[in-house]
Amino acid sequence: MDEQKSEQQGAEAVEVDPGMSVVPEAGLVDVPTIIPELDSALAAVPSKLPAYVTTTWKNKPSTATPVTAEVMTRVEQRLVDLTNAVNALRDSVGQPVSVDVGDVLIGDQGYFQLFTVPAFMTAIGGSVENIIRIDLETYSSVTPVSPFSILNYWVIGQANTTVSGLRLMVWVKP
Repeated sequence: MDEQKSEQQGAEAVEVDPGMSVVPEAGLVDVPTIIPELDSALAAVPSKLPAYVTTTWKNKPSTATPVTAEVMTRVEQRLVDLTNAVNALRDSVGQPVSVDVGDVLIGDQGYFQLFTVPAFMTAIGGSVENIIRIDLETYSSVTPVSPFSILNYWVIGQANTTVSGLRLMVWVKP
């Protein structure tokens, strides 16, 4: 009995992103996602940006805060630095790829393996190890109407259900 309990406690819990939900005709369904580790992504940002000091701007006729070429160049350079840092963070985490999976038949066992879809395998570079995160982008219908989820590289749901027009957003390692 204690062995069974410790095995259950040792099972890895799947993190569910409550913001990723699907509302088919039957109601709300959670769509679990794989959350990327951001520690290595933060290390990829080239340098720490200095703290931004705001200016309390004064309207004309005040001359306390003149809008000069020097001030505008400094503001623009900060925008460039911020944009570059955000893009470096995005690129270090991975790139999203939209994948048209098409119609999916959830089999007798209640799942469909996404790695059987050539477009999916191409998007992930041929290996499920390259997957960072998979999000549901869209679908056109579910027959019979029933909930389904995307879990890792599986479509989970009621046996013998067809999800038509399935499109996923797959985040892959750079």
